[in-house]
Amino acid sequence: PMISRRLPRLLREIGARGYRRAVVNTNGTFISDESVSAMRSAGITHVNFSRHHYDALRNQEVMRLRPQLTNQAIAAGIAKVINAGMSVRMQCNLINGQVDSVEEMIKYISWCIGMGCNEISFSQVFPLALFDYQVPIEESYAERVQIDLRKLVSDIDSCGEFSPVPEDKIRGEGMSDWGNGHRVSHLIGGKRRFWMGPQEAYVSLKTLSGYDTNGIPNITAYLKDRDWELRDGILAFAVVHADGQVTASW
Repeated sequence: PMISRRLPRLLREIGARGYRRAVVNTNGTFISDESVSAMRSAGITHVNFSRHHYDALRNQEVMRLRPQLTNQAIAAGIAKVINAGMSVRMQCNLINGQVDSVEEMIKYISWCIGMGCNEISFSQVFPLALFDYQVPIEESYAERVQIDLRKLVSDIDSCGEFSPVPEDKIRGEGMSDWGNGHRVSHLIGGKRRFWMGPQEAYVSLKTLSGYDTNGIPNITAYLKDRDWELRDGILAFAVVHADGQVTASW
């Protein structure tokens, strides 16, 4: 969103509404003193940085940024946001051949901690073929790069490096109803699970279809009649895109 000419006006409008939690999602490109000051003045509380590998060249294979963003540049942007008093979370998609195992997750976490960020969100790449309103830019890419989420979560639970986060320690959107018609535990039925990871990192893993009562990811599927936002007509998250459009979710 930093390249959008609409951003200053959008930030002013968001600030005028006094939201409790206002989040900017960015790949880190063009973070500057001016943009950070504008976000802070608008009441932005959190900035999520998308970065899908700790190695800059491997990340570029996935994100194809123009211009390419170095690790030094994203670290500088994160420092600006933290110094301005906003919270930072790193967002990493789990992609086959990239960050796709517990070992790779731990390396990614260590890299984030080194930049002063201890909150990390890992996410399944959602198979676009399940959504009839989206046209993949690269046919079947998301389906091709899926990983075995059930094995990964089992490995997380058994490796000894992660421990469940107590419910009274869940931050931010952890105890939200997202994806469910009722309040749920962070281990049972929700879209995310939460752990304390290496070096006191606060780690979550988001899936499309949520978790079963044993905390294992459900088989990936999407049915509109089970999408509670569509079913109940509830706007749980207002997502303001860089072009000014507002949607209920991504």
